[in-house]
Amino acid sequence: MYMRAFAEAWKEDEIVQQAVGQLPWGHNVLPLTRLKERPLRLRYADQAKRDGWSRATLEVQISFP
Repeated sequence: MYMRAFAEAWKEDEIVQQAVGQLPWGHNVLPLTRLKERPLRLRYADQAKRDGWSRATLEVQISFP
């Protein structure tokens, strides 16, 4: 179920170059399931990668912006 949602959300080939391609699967599932807008998903993925957020930190950031 999550793999299908992931494939539909990130259709572009260039996504491998972006932060979501460099994050663990659990880090990708959080924004995918909690955020509807692609730019917002990318923003959190970039910040998680840049700042080395754990999955728990990413979850807190998404829950309490």
